[in-house]
Amino acid sequence: MASTFTDFKTVLNFKIVDRLVYRLGSIRVRNRDLTDYTHIVASREGLYAVNGREWMKIMSGVFFGVTIKNGSIYCYQAHDIYDTGILLSRIQLRGKPLQLRGKLLGRVIKLEVENNRIRRESVVIEGLHTNCHQMDFIGDKLHVIDTFCQRILRFNEDFELEEEFYPLGDEFASYKTGPDRYIIPGGKYVHINSIVAEQGSIYLLLQNGLANGKFSELVQTDENFEVKNRFTVPGAGCHNVVFLEDGEWLICDSRGGNLVNRHGVVVHVGELLTRGLSVDKHVVVVGESGYATRLGRRYVPGNVHFFDRSYNHLSSLRLPAAPTDIRRIDGQDLSLSNVTEL
Repeated sequence: MASTFTDFKTVLNFKIVDRLVYRLGSIRVRNRDLTDYTHIVASREGLYAVNGREWMKIMSGVFFGVTIKNGSIYCYQAHDIYDTGILLSRIQLRGKPLQLRGKLLGRVIKLEVENNRIRRESVVIEGLHTNCHQMDFIGDKLHVIDTFCQRILRFNEDFELEEEFYPLGDEFASYKTGPDRYIIPGGKYVHINSIVAEQGSIYLLLQNGLANGKFSELVQTDENFEVKNRFTVPGAGCHNVVFLEDGEWLICDSRGGNLVNRHGVVVHVGELLTRGLSVDKHVVVVGESGYATRLGRRYVPGNVHFFDRSYNHLSSLRLPAAPTDIRRIDGQDLSLSNVTEL
């Protein structure tokens, strides 16, 4: 009963509140002062600023990817998920499943920060699929992972769509179902969720599912997303890729609750899902999310853990939301493609 109530609470938020915010082009910033906060945390319940001791909610909404460029925060916000249509279809209205038709949309928001304060906010991209995940600037161009459609979207400096890529081939693309337009993953769905550029290559992380225990994979491509190499990593349901100063990579082994590199487990973070990873000169910050149905995940709490660069635990912070991505506010973060040294 509690799970059903939470699911319908989620549906109402998606179908009424979030869609209205999107259609009005509204950006409701609750708190603007980022003084003393070090990191931005995206979650399905809102956008947060954190440090090792406390958190502050900046905005409500469903956020996945977040990145930093020239002192501004860019965040991807979803305004519906396909699961709401699946849930509503179980409700019979005059003998027919209930359907609310319409496109499932997402957008990218820019928050301009000056002197530790959010001064201006704007929508820079609209009309994205609602199930995009991580995004990052590679050079001056923003790259967004359209996870459900298994493609990469490249935007120019004016945030106009320049090109789209299917790195695994068109046959891996997802497809649409009927008039309700809810997109269903294709038969070769691998859930591309993370992107980072390193030494002239671009790396994509293929989650390959969470419940099935299948190892995740890292795909190395050129700048036009032609695959050069593809290999498994020692983890399942993985998220996030960060290249360290010595060329070693670090990945969230979400299913195992670990951070891993090519040799295996680097540190066991906890018993929940690791997701969201930031590495600066002194600190490694990792998110941890609770388990729930996809609909219920909007209201599941989570944690943010702080480690030193030797992976000794420094502090932990309980959040009312499950992290989906983490970046350092000042941009001095190895998780960002344009940062190669600190």
